[in-house]
Amino acid sequence: ATSHELRFDGRLLEDALSWRIGYYHSNVEDKSFVNSVETRRSLIQDPTGQISIAAFPTAATRFKDKTDAWFGALGYNFAEIYTVDVEARYAAEERAQLTGTLPPRTFYDFTPRVSLKAQVLPETMVYGSVAEGSKSGGFNTLTADPGFETYEAETNTTYELGAKQTLLDGRLQLNYDVFYIDWKDLQLPTADLIPANPASPSTDANYITNASGASSWGVELEAVALIDDHWTVNFAGSYAEPEFDSGTLDFGLGAQCANSSAPPVCPFVTVVRPPRPNAFASPIGGNQLARTPTTKLAGGLEYRSEYAGWEYAMRGDLSYQDKQYAEVLNLAYLPSRTLLDLNVTVIMPNRNWSVSLWGKNVTDEEYVSNSYVIGFSNTYGAALAPGATWGLTARYNFAGR
Repeated sequence: ATSHELRFDGRLLEDALSWRIGYYHSNVEDKSFVNSVETRRSLIQDPTGQISIAAFPTAATRFKDKTDAWFGALGYNFAEIYTVDVEARYAAEERAQLTGTLPPRTFYDFTPRVSLKAQVLPETMVYGSVAEGSKSGGFNTLTADPGFETYEAETNTTYELGAKQTLLDGRLQLNYDVFYIDWKDLQLPTADLIPANPASPSTDANYITNASGASSWGVELEAVALIDDHWTVNFAGSYAEPEFDSGTLDFGLGAQCANSSAPPVCPFVTVVRPPRPNAFASPIGGNQLARTPTTKLAGGLEYRSEYAGWEYAMRGDLSYQDKQYAEVLNLAYLPSRTLLDLNVTVIMPNRNWSVSLWGKNVTDEEYVSNSYVIGFSNTYGAALAPGATWGLTARYNFAGR
């Protein structure tokens, strides 16, 4: 892989106008190896159930990506308190599947961003922004079903309003904002939608398709307060409602909802796709995005002082994370957890050496940090996070004071 970037920055009109222009180019070659495949069809499609094929006689799929992008930005200060920034990036990404028969495809992305800031008071700045984002489309592996060899780009639009304040003679810093994110053509993993063909196992594979979309709105707050010359307290919190749009279907795990039990543990619909076989999916509109908690809280308290030239600090951090679902069907979830971390740091008078004694998850809370679905056996795998962990870290500053 190689990449290059050329950028020019400057200012005009007595620094009231700032500008930037640039160009980016990259070349990437990659390979995708497949040595086992799991099918996720319902029992209606495949009475034998879920199958894992250990030996997969297919050569690696080779990909080549070439990206050319042009970007620029303008910032203008006016009326003494306002600043408007306009940014944009235009990219042409040519993707090719070197080992396949499909012609290359070029994906074009235009991602602008506009923001307005106002210093309404010496200690208060408010701002708003609108930004477009994208994730390029691409090729699936050679084993994708006919009609699903490629997938389209995923896009999102983010709206944000917020403020930053410095109060109490600089001893209190507040940052807060509200946001809304709208995703379109969401890229989701799906499953093989064609019945099993024992004579050609290479038709059985999972790949990426585009779903309808999703949205999320939320609020964020950060605060840092200097209580006195020794004590500092900080807090950060966020609340979000991330959910799939109405009408969104999941053809991955959702295919297993058909005939999974009586009654099924999750709803499913039949999608008629002549002349291809019918497909099964689960409606996930209104479901929470996987691995995305709604509430996150964190707080810290620090005491810092000096004695005889030695500097020392003691700190504690408490964090809380709400439950998060393990998959888009919202059937299994990782429970909420609360963690406590502690740290004591001593800095020697010459400032060259510092020693820290730290502890993570000092209450030894047991919690699942990650989970994954084992498709061919319809089960979940869970990974436990480390328990209480203690350590000692020493640092030496070769640059001196």
